[in-house]
Amino acid sequence: MKITVSFFNMRLIIWITVFLILFSGFFGLLHLFYGSPNATITKENVKVVRAEMHPFLIDHKKLIVVEINGRQIDEKMGYADPGSGCDSHLFEDEETFILFECNGTRYEIAKQGGQIECIGWTWMEKLPEKYIGRYQRQRGHIEYLLVEQPYPKPGDVYRFKDPYEYRNKDVCPTSHLSIATEKSLGE
Repeated sequence: MKITVSFFNMRLIIWITVFLILFSGFFGLLHLFYGSPNATITKENVKVVRAEMHPFLIDHKKLIVVEINGRQIDEKMGYADPGSGCDSHLFEDEETFILFECNGTRYEIAKQGGQIECIGWTWMEKLPEKYIGRYQRQRGHIEYLLVEQPYPKPGDVYRFKDPYEYRNKDVCPTSHLSIATEKSLGE
């Protein structure tokens, strides 16, 4: 009887060990593919994309999206592009990326975790010191292209003096927009 009990105990130990290995491996894979809630965000993780395209005009709404390994961390609705171009500009400081829409709306994106906060309408306020580049619309593509360029003049960033509903962060828009598809690009 003692041999049977010790054999049973040995099988139990093996099953528990296998379970723990699989369990820790599963969460390791989740972390690898999806990042952690405190993942470090780079400029490549911050995207501006078209949303809710007009059926036949070029104007569209925009989303500011933070994405890691294909998984969306956060999104906020940006200022709509009226069709004449409304580039967004990306700056950074030690802890955040700072995105300005062409109407003066400011967003801050945490470098740790990727949460986007709408700061509100900041027309003609002093721009941050470290400039990364501007997001420009690409013909036939959903995602805006981040183009690195020299430090801009305020008039290049602040183009449309339209506070819209962005006067303060309490009324910053929320997004539940659908990202445009390649078929919806009526260009």
